[in-house]
Amino acid sequence: MQSKPSLDWNHLKYFLAVARHGGLTPAAQHLGSSPSTVMRHVDAMEAELGITLFLRQQQGYRLTDQGESLLSHMLEAEQAMLALERHGSQLAQRDQAMGTIRLATAETLGSTLVAPNLHRFFQQYPLVQVELIIGRQLSDLSRREADLALRSMNPEHRDWYQDYVLQEVGLLSYRLYGTPERCEQARREGWQRTPLIGWDEAWLKDARGHWLTRFPTESTVFRCNSLQGQFAAACNGIGLVLLPDFLGKQDARLQAVEEGEIYQRQLMLVWHRDLRASQRVLAMRDFLVKLLREYIPQA
Repeated sequence: MQSKPSLDWNHLKYFLAVARHGGLTPAAQHLGSSPSTVMRHVDAMEAELGITLFLRQQQGYRLTDQGESLLSHMLEAEQAMLALERHGSQLAQRDQAMGTIRLATAETLGSTLVAPNLHRFFQQYPLVQVELIIGRQLSDLSRREADLALRSMNPEHRDWYQDYVLQEVGLLSYRLYGTPERCEQARREGWQRTPLIGWDEAWLKDARGHWLTRFPTESTVFRCNSLQGQFAAACNGIGLVLLPDFLGKQDARLQAVEEGEIYQRQLMLVWHRDLRASQRVLAMRDFLVKLLREYIPQA
């Protein structure tokens, strides 16, 4: 009796991407591949295992019962392979900082603080390449979507990162900013009667978006899901905007309505425990700690 060929582990990431994203096209976009390549790997994996992993439906791909059963084992295999990859990378980087580091952060921190100052990092670490991942969504550090993350968070969020190293690097203070004319209007007529710049509905559960719900709906004349967009609008006099001090104080066209901060959030560096000895991670951590001290008060 002839035994079946062993499973090609190259199929693993394609199977998991389709399972996570529910279709060939979103899986391909996540992997930087093509839908036809993803389909080829999924079909080959099914042929090698002799089972059907997905139901092909008009609205996407859905795991079969056999696929669901296999998923948990594949997730364990993925974590084991990533741990091996991190360990090998750690050994390779033990003597000096080199290779690529992926840093994930929010739009404003990335474009206002990190990117304009990276030339200083490269002067000190010429063998390191940097991928700056800017976005609202948290990158998955366990799956190596990023090696290091710079994020603002509330104290209770620490419980989400039990397998990670967290280092507090500053305290973000937020205030209402506007042009001198808008600030004078707010002092004269009150905040509630001054045009406001706010977030779209997707941000209402966030502390910043929730704070703005105290204003009458009609006061918000402009909504934007980008803090950089809100900042640009405020600089041109559209209305008041809630900004972190490091951003609000950088443009002479803006001033704070009041001296006292409205609320504060901790700014944290986060990385996986398996990368504690990685020289490139430590290099970026040290660089960011020094950089942030120049712009953001320490807690």
